[in-house]
Parts: sequence; structure tokens; C-alpha cells
Amino acid sequence: MIKKVLFIFIFLYSYGYEFKIESKNFEFDNKKLISVFEGDVNVTRGKDNILTDKAVLYLSKKRKLQKMVANGDIKFKISNDGSIYVGQSDNLSYNAIKQLFILSGNVHIKRVDDNQTISANKVIFDKKNGTLKVMGTENKPLKFILKVDE
Repeated sequence: MIKKVLFIFIFLYSYGYEFKIESKNFEFDNKKLISVFEGDVNVTRGKDNILTDKAVLYLSKKRKLQKMVANGDIKFKISNDGSIYVGQSDNLSYNAIKQLFILSGNVHIKRVDDNQTISANKVIFDKKNGTLKVMGTENKPLKFILKVDE
């Protein structure tokens, strides 16, 4: 017996950027303006890509994306200030108004350009300003692996 897989393609516009979302399941609450995507969720925004089990999108009254929250097994590719970062985390939040990605919980990132890696509790990509902020905790400090030419 062949299992049918339902893929939902939705295009959302958010402050000049197009989001393409694929998933097995989709629910929309018209009163709360919340979209829930579950099952092999694949979100693409320009060069950015997020793969997760579940993503919840919060829309404005004009149906523009305000915020996206993803939980579970998250794998991502995020471009920031000319560099490409790939990795994984437990949680991801994207503020569309501020163009801010917040990754938290067991974050592991590799910068593709030079294979430098970061392990941290929380990482913030500010795409609007081209900045990256990395945070550890008191019990779990940051871990950087840098390659330095001597």
C-alpha cells in the first residue's frame, strides 16, 4: 500500500521577502491569524532554509508574516552578511519585522566559508544589521572552533 503524502505550498509575503512553505499537514485559524504546518516542514526564504517537524506562523490583519516559531528537530541554512551558516537547534524564532532569527537550545552552527563552528545555548542572527550574537549559559559556556593561519 502506497502512503499518500500531502504537500501544502503556501507563499507568504513579508516585508519584501517571499516565504515558500511545504508540509504534510496545514491548519489555519482565521480569527487568530495563525498558520500551523506539521510534518516534514520545509520553509524557504531567499537563501535561507529551515527544515523542522512543526512551524507556527503568526500573521498581521493584512496577512503579512509577523513571526514564525519552529520547535523540534530543526536544521537550517541562514545567510548573514555575505556568509552562509548551516546547523541545527531545538528551537527557532523568526521576527519578520526586525528580520531577526533566534536559535536556542543545543545550537550547533558551521560557517560554510571557512568551516568555523559554534556550539552555544542561544544565537541571534540580525539580518537587518548584519550582526551575529552568541550566548552560552553559566553551566554551559560557548564553544568556538576557529581556524587561524599562522
